[in-house]
Amino acid sequence: MPDGTTPAAQATLILYQIGAYQPTATIKSLADGSYQFPTVPLGNYVLNVYDSANIFRNYALFTIATSGQTLTQDVIHIGLGTVKGTVSNPDGTAAANIAVNLVPSGRLTAALGVNADASGNYTIANVPAESFQVTAQNLSQGLSGTVAGAVTKDGDIETVNIPLSSNIVALGQTLTDFNNFPYDIQKDGSILSGAQGLKPLSNVGIYPPYTNAFRLSLFQSGTTLNFTGATTGTTSLAGRQIAIAQPGLADLNLTRKIYVPSDGYFARYLELLTNPTSSPITVDVQVSGGIQQAFSLQPHRRPLQRQPDPLRRRPDPRHRRRPRHPPLALHRTLPRRSLPGRRPRQAHRRRHLHPAQLHQRPLLPRPHLPLELHHHPRRRRSSLPPLRHPTNLAGPGLRPSPAWTSSP
Repeated sequence: MPDGTTPAAQATLILYQIGAYQPTATIKSLADGSYQFPTVPLGNYVLNVYDSANIFRNYALFTIATSGQTLTQDVIHIGLGTVKGTVSNPDGTAAANIAVNLVPSGRLTAALGVNADASGNYTIANVPAESFQVTAQNLSQGLSGTVAGAVTKDGDIETVNIPLSSNIVALGQTLTDFNNFPYDIQKDGSILSGAQGLKPLSNVGIYPPYTNAFRLSLFQSGTTLNFTGATTGTTSLAGRQIAIAQPGLADLNLTRKIYVPSDGYFARYLELLTNPTSSPITVDVQVSGGIQQAFSLQPHRRPLQRQPDPLRRRPDPRHRRRPRHPPLALHRTLPRRSLPGRRPRQAHRRRHLHPAQLHQRPLLPRPHLPLELHHHPRRRRSSLPPLRHPTNLAGPGLRPSPAWTSSP
């Protein structure tokens, strides 16, 4: 029993192997409160304990690791109490027939719910002897109220009155800052994506800067506990702040407050962790999610595609402009002849060829005559590109001249 000394007779004990749907065994305790499971396979187990009125009172976790092992597991019933009170509207009148929900935040966390009567009174029995949060909501009228309390011992009766206020909102909600940037807040307090989407008429879009950003998680003894939030939240600070509460996460009461100022450019997160128990609790806190490294509020415009104009005339290929290249003049210099008693004579032979003739009949030098290439700006212009490697004109067995050049 809760006092730790009185035996609990006729208590129902159900043994489950962790991961199994069907129970391994079910027995009842004897008059002295003792029990025994004679044959238990190796594995990890959870033992659920119900009192003689079939009310869930406690559970135990244990492991059978070796064959022939004998394990002694004592279980003490958790005390139960009663919570009652009155629910009132913001104007002070009774909130008739409103739903009231109580969530324990200790070892037993199963929610308990009732409806208030016509006078706004409610009573919730079999509340575990631990801290709790009791909430009354009227979603159709936007009314909500939450009050924290605790049952201290078995048989305790606690009175908790719940005043309602008109600051409840359904999640998700979107808050905007001074620059009209949207923060779409979800049930767990995370930001879904921020600015997103395209305007079909203007082809303007903004890259989403967030991807489920600012998610809250707790880590305790190697176990990850995610903050799942609630379906509703409460507003404050002229509607610029939303508070989302979740009790009983790692035996703690968590509240996330997200504030977006009307004259600023940010969203502020405030994480409140409250320990309602008398024992210290150690947890690690992590805030995670997808945040882009860089983003801009400048619209991203799609490039315009030029549409063909059926009335536009195509240019005549005969009127294309020919490339302008410097003219070419081929010079063939005859070697000087030194005769006795006569002055050496130099002969020059010039020949201007049409570009088509250069392709049909390229002029090759004789083996013993060097070929030089000069640029004459006043000569007739040719459409041939300038020669880059004229040494290839020497051919096999011919002697090229080192002065072969072509100026662009």
